[in-house]
Amino acid sequence: MEELLKVDWDEKKRRLVDLLEPLFIAYLYILAVVSPVLGLILGIVALKKCQLEKNKRVGKICVIISIVGLGLWVLCIVAYVIIIVAVTATGGMGGF
Repeated sequence: MEELLKVDWDEKKRRLVDLLEPLFIAYLYILAVVSPVLGLILGIVALKKCQLEKNKRVGKICVIISIVGLGLWVLCIVAYVIIIVAVTATGGMGGF
């Protein structure tokens, strides 16, 4: 009976971490795409503070995704400004 009550908590914690780790990694990647600034911050923290090489790799990927996302944001803003300047310089939308 006592054997049934004896629980290895370290094993249970390890199993829970193994179960939740892919979800956490996916959350970080999605966060890096949706909010590049926050993804960049979390990626840098993971790169600098994590001990495991696997977690450092996740941080590096988050930093890369965030930089690409920020680049796309800047590109969209520049394209928007160029379009607005071109439309106002030509006198409007051609009669609209």
